[in-house]
Amino acid sequence: MTIDTNTTIRANRLTVKALTNGTLQADLFRTHKHIATINSSDTSYQPQPDANKSAIREGFRAYVADHASEFGIDYDPTDRRTAENMRKASYLTEDDIRVDAIAMITPDIEVFLSKMPHADLITGHSIAIETLTPKTHTSKGTDLSTMGIENGKYASNGKYAWLDIEGTVTMTTTKGEDIYKTFTLELVSGQLKKFHMTQTEWNMDTTADLKAIGLVTEDPKAKAEKSAKAEDAQPTEDKPKTKKSTRSKKSTKEAKAE
Repeated sequence: MTIDTNTTIRANRLTVKALTNGTLQADLFRTHKHIATINSSDTSYQPQPDANKSAIREGFRAYVADHASEFGIDYDPTDRRTAENMRKASYLTEDDIRVDAIAMITPDIEVFLSKMPHADLITGHSIAIETLTPKTHTSKGTDLSTMGIENGKYASNGKYAWLDIEGTVTMTTTKGEDIYKTFTLELVSGQLKKFHMTQTEWNMDTTADLKAIGLVTEDPKAKAEKSAKAEDAQPTEDKPKTKKSTRSKKSTKEAKAE
């Protein structure tokens, strides 16, 4: 691999495998993202003469971990997730899914709330998971029953595997009325996947709801656009037309004759 001594890339996972030509290949990742590949042929690693295949692989793993910085990689396998960011490895109950789903989405929701227009009109909020619906097919269309998934669970052990999850954020306003924003999550192969929503989408929906209950009269941006369109639509005074001075064909011929 090419070494960039000016840049250091973090990695927290390391795997090693033997290639068919006898070379050992180490792959480094940051969680699931592949960071780099290091082959034993590109290093000074020398296995112990009497080591078996397993010991040779583990020896190369230890070598790469110790010498990763020489390849521009800061390798640290320490799990630095906080307790709030830790999720269960598997789910046996709906309650466990609900608890982890809310914990996962809460930081994003709080950011949306803090950055939304008219945030001062929201006095409190709560998050609830409303429905857990078993998936029947993968995103690529594969029938999950052919993969041993029945009613959203692994048939072999009863753990939850594939679900569509829908929830609601309830926001209390200064008027005492609530507005709501729905969201969706997925459980795929037994793991919760982050939801997809943008700040713009959040802003548009919440502003419309605040307008519907009379707390917002009109969105400032929409008002500006409406004003601009109104100005464009105003009639303009006709400018006096300038006659084009022309000479008749007869006059032109007479001029040429002269």
